[in-house]
This record gives sequence, structure tokens and C-alpha cells, in this order.
Amino acid sequence: MDKAGVAFLVLICILVALVVSILGFVPEEVPTDVPEVTPPTPPR
Repeated sequence: MDKAGVAFLVLICILVALVVSILGFVPEEVPTDVPEVTPPTPPR
């Protein structure tokens, strides 16, 4: 592989790491203080 290919792969890895870190550190859709949902009891 030439230097351009290696640099391209490194940039992709950095972008993926940034997206994962942003989604992991900023949970906007799923707050951490959500109470556990109890499964509904089956009808007898």
C-alpha cells in the first residue's frame, strides 16, 4: 500500500472513533436515569 492509502485508512479510523465517542458520551435519546421496565405478566 502507498502512503495515500495508509493515510486514508487512518483518517477513516479517526472519524469512526470520533463518532463512537460522541454517541457514547452524549446519550441524548437514552437518558441514564430510566427505570427498568418490568415485563408484562402473561394473562392466565
